[in-house]
Amino acid sequence: MPPPELKPPQPPTCAPSMEPVTFEDVAVYLSRAEWEAIAVRQRDLYCSVMLDNYKLLTSLGNPKL
Repeated sequence: MPPPELKPPQPPTCAPSMEPVTFEDVAVYLSRAEWEAIAVRQRDLYCSVMLDNYKLLTSLGNPKL
């Protein structure tokens, strides 16, 4: 076994959160100016991510949508 100073660093561990998550917790809202400033591909990605988040939360039976 290598000495402690030669061991590769381990990633930090985190305990999973057991608190309920709402759509509002994960949603990102853009102002009209921000929306108009981003490229069409970025808008498409934004819509896709927001829809994925919504689908995931509804699939978990989250009543706070």
